[in-house]
Amino acid sequence: MINRTKVMVVDGLTETEEVLKAVLEPRGMQVTRVSSDDRHERFHSTEEPTVVVLHESDRSVSQDTRVASRSLTWGEIPCVVIGRTHPPLHASHRARRYLPQPFQYAELVTAIESLAQPD
Repeated sequence: MINRTKVMVVDGLTETEEVLKAVLEPRGMQVTRVSSDDRHERFHSTEEPTVVVLHESDRSVSQDTRVASRSLTWGEIPCVVIGRTHPPLHASHRARRYLPQPFQYAELVTAIESLAQPD
């Protein structure tokens, strides 16, 4: 069986993309990294990602991206939000995981894998 999981990393460190590629690509997952500035273009020009990794506390993250992490901008796409310890009070999206800064890559990989698993 071929794993068709697509992980999109929005902003964050290049290191995050590199670690995720090293760990997840041998398992058949595809990892791409986009900036918050080009995420709309990239999102609409490629297949929908299975999981989004959003670096909310990164200095390069725009207000638009912070709003997206708290809303349903990503629709029903599962999302790992790095930089929060808990969901915002108004959040109702169940397919989210929140990791505080600093985070461990093992925690991130576990969160991605749990969100990528079909129900």
